[in-house]
Amino acid sequence: MIIHPASKRVTSKNLKIGVFSDVHANLPALLAVLDFLLHEQGVDFLVCAGDVVGYGPYPNECCNALMLNNVETIMGNHEKITRDQDLLLFDGEDPLPSSTTRLDIPRVTFWTYQQLNPENQDYLFNLPGSRVFSQLGFETHHSYPENHYIVATGLARDLFDHMQTRLAFIGHTHEPVLWYFEDGLLLRKIMISGKRVDISKYAKAALNVGSVGQPRDSDPRAACAVYEHPGYVTLHRVAYDIEQTQTEMKRLQFPEYFIDRLSRGI
Repeated sequence: MIIHPASKRVTSKNLKIGVFSDVHANLPALLAVLDFLLHEQGVDFLVCAGDVVGYGPYPNECCNALMLNNVETIMGNHEKITRDQDLLLFDGEDPLPSSTTRLDIPRVTFWTYQQLNPENQDYLFNLPGSRVFSQLGFETHHSYPENHYIVATGLARDLFDHMQTRLAFIGHTHEPVLWYFEDGLLLRKIMISGKRVDISKYAKAALNVGSVGQPRDSDPRAACAVYEHPGYVTLHRVAYDIEQTQTEMKRLQFPEYFIDRLSRGI
């Protein structure tokens, strides 16, 4: 397991910050991203914008990796539904995933709840809903308003009106996109892997960093970003052993659609 003695200090200038989201209990993808950010990019500390669990077969292992690497993590919607079982539609005692689409997410979520050890339940279920790093001028939200997919200008504007800083990192849609103001207009830019973007010229910007464990932009590689404070962000795609995760999901009889979508990036 990668272990990074990341510092909790966030006041230094010219830091490199690794940001990712939507791990969804996909350990091979998470370890590949941590290795890339820490060893290839040399980031100073790490931030996760929620959804550590859900869909995938390694909930405890992913919690352990985030804690061991001092990742500044927030709560996503899958942490909430795992914690608050009354939010689920599950109405049976069998924790194994069902082939019935309507029950796929509830059953896997119930399975996740059963698998989590007490330490990891305490960790996940007490995460904050957002974090504001005021010294560095950025904040993290899983989405805003809660559970809304920010795919249209109106919802992006709601997020911008709520922001306390000039830069936000978000997740939830599993698609890497930059929202920004320019000449009074709120614009949207699809992020290209490896392209360094100067965000210092924007009054406000919000970067959706995509998904580590379940990308949905037709690129199955894990997504993450590097923020070079105070001016640049770069999206990166990281290859990982998809078959390892799929094999474990098959062993656990997870829904075929959850398994298949990993190799298709949908």
